[in-house]
Amino acid sequence: MNILDIKLTYKCNNHCLLCCQDDKIKNDKSTIVVSNIIAHIKSMTFNEICNTKVVLTGGEPTLHPDILRIIEIFKNKGFAAIQLQTNLTLKTLLINVNDLVKAGITSFGVSLHGCNREMHENFTGTKESFVNTFNNLVKLSKLRIPVVLNCVISKYNLNSLSEIVAFVAKNHLADSIQFAFIHITGRAEQHHELVPTISSAAKEVQNAITLGNQLGIVVKSEAIPFCMMRGFERNIAELEQLNNIIVLDKKGAMHFSRHREECLKTKAKACEQCLFYSMCEGPWVEYPQLFGWKEFVPVRRVRPYE
Repeated sequence: MNILDIKLTYKCNNHCLLCCQDDKIKNDKSTIVVSNIIAHIKSMTFNEICNTKVVLTGGEPTLHPDILRIIEIFKNKGFAAIQLQTNLTLKTLLINVNDLVKAGITSFGVSLHGCNREMHENFTGTKESFVNTFNNLVKLSKLRIPVVLNCVISKYNLNSLSEIVAFVAKNHLADSIQFAFIHITGRAEQHHELVPTISSAAKEVQNAITLGNQLGIVVKSEAIPFCMMRGFERNIAELEQLNNIIVLDKKGAMHFSRHREECLKTKAKACEQCLFYSMCEGPWVEYPQLFGWKEFVPVRRVRPYE
């Protein structure tokens, strides 16, 4: 299935210290107009529409003034699925989760960076963001809409990933959670002190995966190379990403899959010796520039699954 990732706006009501986007683009000028979206849809064939999942992202996509109308447009055009990636605070908006589902959202990807107020809000830099997101997740659980949680790993939550999984399971917030390693760009470039090593993150993610298996929560890793996930390779999110991801924003459309592999991720010369070389994208390009390549050891044999 193809993915059409639409950056509705780069504005956001949270102020995450480790946001991968630059503050300079978080303004009204970054908001895509509906006519551009309609024009892109018109350029697609019927078969493309039927085999495309729309992912509405940002910034915070619910800040777009025409969010409900945009969702309804995709629903009426017959797209295969419509996912909303959001912090789900919704506090300053006149819409609620029921409005979003009624308009046509078929699944949610929700940012949750901690299992308590202090942990989450240290990351978001926004008071009451935890309780607002949590309350709306509870509302979603009652609607039985698929929810995938996305948690960016930082020194704020590094030692609490398993605790986050337990919190999600206890409160029935989602059936799946993805732990993503920081992309050190944008605002995150100013906070290297909050970036853990990939090897330490991988260890905690593996512990979280083990607990998730016990609690019935699917746990995935993102942006952690295969060599760091020995024995847990099946939980690497990149295995499920398709090669045809188109990103559409105010500036136009871009083939993101190719751009990510060629420009945003990187591999060392030694990676060519790894059994996973052909399927692994390597770390974000900024990481080895800061931390080097010593952590990354090529895998020369496959560890059997029990």
